Amino acid sequence: MLLLHGLCYMGISLPAVVAPVAARDFGVDASRLGLLVAASYMFIMLAGLASGVYTVRYGIRRVSRGAALMSALGLVSAAAVGWGAETLAPRVPPYAIALFLFGSIALLGTGMGLVNPVSSQVLFVSSPPQYRAVSFSIKQMGAPFGTAIAGLALPALVLVMAWQPALLVMAMPAAAFAVLGAFMPAWMCRQDQSSAGAPRQLGVATLVEPVRMIWRSPPLRELALVSVMLAINQMSLSAFLVAYLTLEIGMPLVTAGSLFALAQLAGLIGRVAFGLAADRLIAPRRLLALMGIAGGACAVVLAFARPDWPLAAFAAICALFGATSLAWNGISLAEVARLAGAGQVGAVTGGVQSFMSLGAVIGPIVFAALVAASGHYAASFIVAAVPVILLGARMLATRVA
Repeated sequence: MLLLHGLCYMGISLPAVVAPVAARDFGVDASRLGLLVAASYMFIMLAGLASGVYTVRYGIRRVSRGAALMSALGLVSAAAVGWGAETLAPRVPPYAIALFLFGSIALLGTGMGLVNPVSSQVLFVSSPPQYRAVSFSIKQMGAPFGTAIAGLALPALVLVMAWQPALLVMAMPAAAFAVLGAFMPAWMCRQDQSSAGAPRQLGVATLVEPVRMIWRSPPLRELALVSVMLAINQMSLSAFLVAYLTLEIGMPLVTAGSLFALAQLAGLIGRVAFGLAADRLIAPRRLLALMGIAGGACAVVLAFARPDWPLAAFAAICALFGATSLAWNGISLAEVARLAGAGQVGAVTGGVQSFMSLGAVIGPIVFAALVAASGHYAASFIVAAVPVILLGARMLATRVA
């Protein structure tokens, strides 16, 4: 599941990496290709909501292979659209190229959207209950690993070949998983028998039902809401930290990039460390509240940072920001699986994932709009931080039955 998560996350990260090069061939600004990447979260939400039906109908093995296959096909189709834009322009109108690119993003987003629900079912059945949070957290390490591979491998490939064949090369690992997944051991593919009576037909009702299930349960509703806030704060770090440090603090790009890498590394360590803490030391709900407060506090401190602060201070803040704001996903998904109960893990995980994706979409849009309106990043960090701090404090002060 770690491998599947990493491959699909790599696939969905590649369009942003290749955008500066590909934009020239499409004759558009790279930021417009970034809008297509943002649209992928819509398909992540839809695929997550439908995943329960797919898993019951086709089984874990087929859904896992299908997720990898769609990721590979998304990269292949993006490469094909790139070749078409080169050879057929200007005979092909720009809106047709955009439509085909949108199809590629739909494939990548759908593949990614299936990963968390199906892997939650695998881990819920297979992992020891006393190590469930750390198991989920280790699986979530696929996200930074996938991003790192996309950021390192694709630029290296573009040095020796065009970006289109480079995407084909990057699609090969996911395609191999789709083929070799046929040999996935039977113990990995065991489904909770109580899920056998779940809906097998996809429709509007089955897409809405996971959200309704979450909203009817106070603990799940609270987890969904805190996931939105944590995702907003996470995206403020992932998308804007380097720009803030270079444009407002005045750091060299290399220094800002190193601090961003430090935050990512702290996030990797934090996933495992906090996962173990959730299993052995502190209740997951309380830990998520504390992580939200700490991550939000780091964002507020960064908002009031000054260029004359020592580099060590920025390093400490970025490390803590990364360790808390990038490490919560696995704990949240493990707690969702526990609360969902037998037979509902995939469907409820898909529903909570839709809230996470909503936060990932809202965060950058609101953040960018505030930066454009105010001309500064500080207010945006505060706006992203305050809701998660307040919700975390409320979670510490109250109990949910």
